Order: sequence, then C-alpha cells, then structure tokens
Amino acid sequence: LLVQRNLKGDYVNDRVTSVGGYAFRSANKTTSVSFSEVISIGRDAFYASPDLVSVHFPKVETLGNNAFRYEDKLVELSFPMLKDAGSYSCAYCNKLVKVNFPSIARVADRCFSDDLVLETVIFSNSLGVPTLVNANAFNNTPIASGTGHIYVPRALISAYTTASNWSVYANQLRAIEDYPDICGGEV
Repeated sequence: LLVQRNLKGDYVNDRVTSVGGYAFRSANKTTSVSFSEVISIGRDAFYASPDLVSVHFPKVETLGNNAFRYEDKLVELSFPMLKDAGSYSCAYCNKLVKVNFPSIARVADRCFSDDLVLETVIFSNSLGVPTLVNANAFNNTPIASGTGHIYVPRALISAYTTASNWSVYANQLRAIEDYPDICGGEV
C-alpha cells in the first residue's frame, strides 16, 4: 500500500500493518508518523530521522533493532501494545525524556542506551516482570546514574528487584500507583 505524505512532512495510514526495515531511515523532513494498524516496525525503520517529532502506533507489538535509534527531536514514546523492544531500538535519542510501554514483555540489550535525558520509564504490565536481556539496556541514562526512575506495579517491585538484570536498578524502581501525575493514572 502506498503511504501518503502531506506537505508538512506527516505520514498517516490506517491500512498498513507493518513498517519494514529501513523504510524511513534518515528520512529528512518526516515530522510525524501515525499508522493506526501497524503491528511490527522493522530494524532501522526510523533510524536517524532528524525531524521526527511525533509517532503514533497504538497497535505495534514489536520494535526491530535500531528502529528509533538516533532521533534528535522525540521527547516521548508510548506504545500501548508493545511486547518486544529490540536492541538499540530507542537508543541515542537526545531529547527522549519519557517512555511508556504498558504491555512490555522483553527489553533487549542497549534498548535505551545513551538516552542522556531519559528520566521516566513506565512499565505498567501487571502480568509479570519483563525479560531484561542485559542490564546495559539503560547505559548512560539518568536511570543508570541514579536520578531517573522506572515505574512498575507495586505488586511486582519485589520480583523486579530479584529478577535477572533488573536488580541493578532496584533503587530506581517506584510503585506506579504512587505517581498518578507522572503515569497518567495508569495502574
């Protein structure tokens, strides 16, 4: 299917179900992408798209490796149905402050590496602790340096603190129920 781009650099489509690898890699002047039916985003799909400010993928379940690596303008990412975030999928995003992945099941190595201002990560899935492939997922972030936080369900904090690779971030875990202003009332 052909994806339409308007003059402002916005892409919108309600029929595409997958964004293939390298589809928008280094796409200058792409400012906004909204694909309501996309379930998977391939490797390097939006890698180094310097003007990307806004993305809307309400059904995406899989982010390929490097999918949003080197984004200079993204401030927040929210993928309500995301289950699997690949290696470096959200890494080196200079302005990324907040991530909300309420359904996450797996976070790959270096997923958020070098997101120098990432201070808020929300994992509100109450079904269990997601697999953290490697503790380096948050390298060079405020979370790794002790000033950022990961918000999770209160009932799972103990499980996170003892889970493989998550124990490194035990002091950064917060009960999501205690921070409705940060988490938008999510539980």
